[in-house]
Amino acid sequence: MAGAQEREQLERQRQVCAQVREQLESQRQVCAQVRRRCEARRQMIALARETLALQTEKYSSFHCQHSDKSQPDTGQQISRRLRGEPIVDKARIQEHCTLSHFPNTALPKARTSAYDVVALAASLGGVRALSQILEPLPPDFPAAITVVQHLEPQRRSLLADILSRRTALTVKQAESGDQLRPGTVYIAPPNKHLLVNPDGTLSLSQSEQVHFARPSADRLFESVAVSFKERAIAVILTGRDGDGSMGVRAIKKMGGTVIAQDQATSEAFGMPSAAIETGSVDLVRPLNQIASVLVTLVMAGKAA
Repeated sequence: MAGAQEREQLERQRQVCAQVREQLESQRQVCAQVRRRCEARRQMIALARETLALQTEKYSSFHCQHSDKSQPDTGQQISRRLRGEPIVDKARIQEHCTLSHFPNTALPKARTSAYDVVALAASLGGVRALSQILEPLPPDFPAAITVVQHLEPQRRSLLADILSRRTALTVKQAESGDQLRPGTVYIAPPNKHLLVNPDGTLSLSQSEQVHFARPSADRLFESVAVSFKERAIAVILTGRDGDGSMGVRAIKKMGGTVIAQDQATSEAFGMPSAAIETGSVDLVRPLNQIASVLVTLVMAGKAA
């Protein structure tokens, strides 16, 4: 009788221990979710600080914008300069109004390029990285550029405004139905995935997050790979987590080219590292070399 009671007591103790283990596991999962949310919040705060610093800088450095002094400024050019906007020769860009990849459109033969689309993706530290890449690109850059930067989902993005003051390219926040044009940068809006369609138009989606992110680099890269195949370049820049690692596989599988920022110049190496580990990255370059690599690949069609 005593032995049976002891067995019952041991069984009850085992059940209690099992319940405690289940509770601890549940609490561990909750803690992991809280840590992920805190990390995402820290990234958003860091991005907001970068945005504020760059926005302050634009008011103090408008006179440093590049301009052509060989011709006198028109009244409109003077107004644009006072507002801190770059002076762009629209006549030089007009002939590049559409991409040769699309049906019923063509670029002059002298301006054909090896690639039609460059897709950039970044997270923590991305605003400065994107600025450093876009600033040196010439206004007649013959490919369209799409950008995913992880942003605070509940706030209006100022990224297009900030980047437009750092480059001679046209910069805009992407809208559904936009037609890709060379020399134009399309920024994914907050809380929406940016997708590129085979006819060269853009779509926005609020489907589920990928790697806790919307917009997602993976979604952008995958759509670009399907739509443009070997005529696409993906560039994975500074950022935490592994967003973009699935997308670079798609780019590589369809014959495109993948570039990753190196560790030394990355504020956070999580995204480039995850991409490199897939074996799909063709070039790993420091941030200050990526713009020249893009110019070489897109405008000259040569290996960098």
